[in-house]
Amino acid sequence: MNRACLHRAFTLVELLVVTVIVASLMSLLVVGGQPSTGGQIRRLSQSIVSAILTAQTSALGNEAGAAIIFEPSSTTLTACNAVFFADSQPYIKGTVGSGVPPSSLASISTTVSLTPTNADAQDLANGYKILFRCDDPYLAPSPWMSISSGTTVAFRTSANQTAQNTIWPKKPATALLQFVMARYPVKSSPAIDVIKMAAIDLRYSGIGNTTAGDYGALANKGGISICFNSVGVLDAVMQNVLSTTKSVQPVVPAAPLYLLIANTSDIQSNESLQKDYSLWLAIAPNTGRITIASNVPQNGTAENDVINARAKARQSISVK
Repeated sequence: MNRACLHRAFTLVELLVVTVIVASLMSLLVVGGQPSTGGQIRRLSQSIVSAILTAQTSALGNEAGAAIIFEPSSTTLTACNAVFFADSQPYIKGTVGSGVPPSSLASISTTVSLTPTNADAQDLANGYKILFRCDDPYLAPSPWMSISSGTTVAFRTSANQTAQNTIWPKKPATALLQFVMARYPVKSSPAIDVIKMAAIDLRYSGIGNTTAGDYGALANKGGISICFNSVGVLDAVMQNVLSTTKSVQPVVPAAPLYLLIANTSDIQSNESLQKDYSLWLAIAPNTGRITIASNVPQNGTAENDVINARAKARQSISVK
């Protein structure tokens, strides 16, 4: 080998140095290309807000409103990252045969006989609220009441209805008593892309500043639906909407609905409330306004810790 060739060759040390540099650069590229935990949480939060805004827009001017459905992979799972649009079915309308008013006006429920005119009789089982009205234009309709199994009408306690403040409609002898019934929404197309690193922590998501009650926490409640009325306001929160058996009536929210968006592994280890990159999504009940706020990290997971963690969401302090 001549001297010119020797000058052009690399030594073993030089090759090792170059290899180390290339490997370091490649590792930086791989790390830099991986989505950050905070970025994934923010992305999911924005996707959910976008889906909610789409549902609110679809609800405008629509008598039956619009809805979205949060579906956990099982009824016992505390995490949810699957959100679907929902078809809000047209109101069922028809005539009342018997049961309204009840024999005692102090009753909180009554069994009714209904004959639908724009749906099949079996569709009545999918109703969740009902109002009564006469074909007399001078008589105001009743307030919305709850209905289950298509036959049992009761006060909506979450709307503060009682025997003292609710008047059952009484049909005049010459008027026809009619009903209008709203039905549970039906799951439709996916509303967001699945994001594996982030999800909704259903343990600490719920209505108002409590983890107690039917809707104080959304874990173990099956599919959850958020419904908006014809003016885009939060109208009802439902549980177990994907099951044929719906034993708990939808709630009319009187307080904000909070959703905790967190890292999936933090949800599994029950550390969502401890992280400053977790985010709260709050929906105001009277306006439908949505806020994404930072989590205030807590050391514990008690009810008071949940309340303190929501401090910025409660004050509508949006993330920047």
